[in-house]
Amino acid sequence: MRWRRLSGLVFCFCLVIFSFIIFSSLAKRGPYSSRLNESQVKYSVFVRTSEATYKNRLSLLLETWIGEVSASDQVLITGPAEVAKSLLFTRLGVKLLASNCSSFNRKLNQCCQLSTSLTNFLILYPRSNWVCHFDDDSFVNINQLEKTLSQFDSSKKFYVGRSSLSTPYSFKEKNKEISNVHHFFFATGGAGICLTRSLLESLRELLHPEKFTAECERTGLSDDVLLGYLISNLHDDVPLTISNRLHSHLEDMALLKPEFVGQQISLSYDKKKIKPNSISLSRQQEQSDPTGFYQLSCIVYGRSSANFNCKTKSSL
Repeated sequence: MRWRRLSGLVFCFCLVIFSFIIFSSLAKRGPYSSRLNESQVKYSVFVRTSEATYKNRLSLLLETWIGEVSASDQVLITGPAEVAKSLLFTRLGVKLLASNCSSFNRKLNQCCQLSTSLTNFLILYPRSNWVCHFDDDSFVNINQLEKTLSQFDSSKKFYVGRSSLSTPYSFKEKNKEISNVHHFFFATGGAGICLTRSLLESLRELLHPEKFTAECERTGLSDDVLLGYLISNLHDDVPLTISNRLHSHLEDMALLKPEFVGQQISLSYDKKKIKPNSISLSRQQEQSDPTGFYQLSCIVYGRSSANFNCKTKSSL
């Protein structure tokens, strides 16, 4: 009898411990237990620059958002071989993937650089399951990027970006006698494009720089449009997953309310227009921070840089 009672007590004790462990595990996983934890999201970011823009743009990015993640080796800057010779990269200590893309034709150069980034991702980052591509006039909120990517199953094919069109883009093949118009949504390159490794693997041959650039020339499509076309044409079941937290200077940046900018994934600027297009965060911004990136870095990362003190210059 004593043995049976002792065995029963041991069984009950083990059952309580087991239940506690299971309950604790479920509590930690939370309501989105079927999704990846943010800390488990493995991604790489490519930033495309050019010989004409890197001098004016890259220092700003290094002093703001890239400076927050460069130590983890997640960010790689891509540009023509001429840019790699610059002392700027030696001084800043950043890594550059030099492409063999001709800079004679701007559209073809962008096609070549995009395909160079995507194909090299498969080789250089074998443990990453996401790749995101941005331009050198983009501010990227890494925290929001991770939060967004964590909502998807990275083992599946996903194509994430922002559509600049409210209706599908229409494209007709030039070399086809029979009228065949293809309709599809594509991610605007200026706002940022993210793809899973599994999707890239299926596009590996088509994304070879020579083939992709040749297709850009044949079809007349820009790099981001052609990428969307290839994905849609090859994978009808992989639509563009639209994220309205990705932004480019095709939008009016001033319309974004200051209280919401910290919740966005990417923001951009354009200083070429008669009226500069950038986020508006304070009255003093025009002189000390015309792009708004320094103040945005204060909001997102809470750190001052050599050229901007968050406490004294930010009115937020």
